[in-house]
Amino acid sequence: MTETEKLNILLVDDRPENLRALEIQLENSYINIIKATSGNEALGLVLKYDFALILLDVQMPDMDGFETAELMKGDESTKCIPIIFVTAICNEREHLLRGYDVGGADFIFKPLDPEILKCKVRVFLELHQQKNAQQEKELQSTASLSRLSGSAKDQMLGMPPLKRGGPDEFNEFVKRYGNLLDLSFEQRVSKASHNISEELGAISEELGFMKATPRDVVEIHSTALREKSDKGTQGTIQIYVEEGRIMLLELMGNLVSFYRKYTSNKSKPTARKQQIKGLKFEDLGIKGLRIVD
Repeated sequence: MTETEKLNILLVDDRPENLRALEIQLENSYINIIKATSGNEALGLVLKYDFALILLDVQMPDMDGFETAELMKGDESTKCIPIIFVTAICNEREHLLRGYDVGGADFIFKPLDPEILKCKVRVFLELHQQKNAQQEKELQSTASLSRLSGSAKDQMLGMPPLKRGGPDEFNEFVKRYGNLLDLSFEQRVSKASHNISEELGAISEELGFMKATPRDVVEIHSTALREKSDKGTQGTIQIYVEEGRIMLLELMGNLVSFYRKYTSNKSKPTARKQQIKGLKFEDLGIKGLRIVD
């Protein structure tokens, strides 16, 4: 990691000597440490900087760490920043439950163990980098769609949203995608093996035939995920979100590949295009639509 890619960490403690102790343990060429001596100061800093992680002392005057975290988690722009609470209270169950209830991701107990501190911080920074890398891939997939040549792109973007233009087909895609989310969840939790990629490939091809756009893919994903979230616990929802993000990326990439193939072969019909000429969507389990060559 280069100097220009430093990750910001916010340290919050009302005692300067505690901040300095944390800073000494965490000083590193790829970390940019920013300090606050109160909850109010921390609330201002999270709106100014992009933080990968916050280490927040619990016992502070005026506004304690739990109150500060609750306010951060209540703001749309800061609610996703992971917070590690720093506290000397390690044997009170209610104290720990309160921390997790206001959105804390973990605890570090005083007196600090330097190795545990560094390990926990490293894990959260690696998760932050993975999240950023995944978002970059998603942006690249969307950008690839935007570079598609003339008429094919015009046809895609000129279509109404699938949810409105073909609600029955949309609901069927949501159902199939939701089933894949369940399989992906099962695969993650019980180490089962399912051929999820093959079904995602089939879905992306059918969406391609229907000239679906990225917004349709995202809408299918978000609708299916919302249905799972309405029925799940916090732990299961997190797994669905993580697995769904990977599935969305793969589905978007498949759709990009489909349209690239379609546009590159447009002037010279391939055997595959001749096969699908006049194909009825009933053959694909989708009613009411027909491909026109």
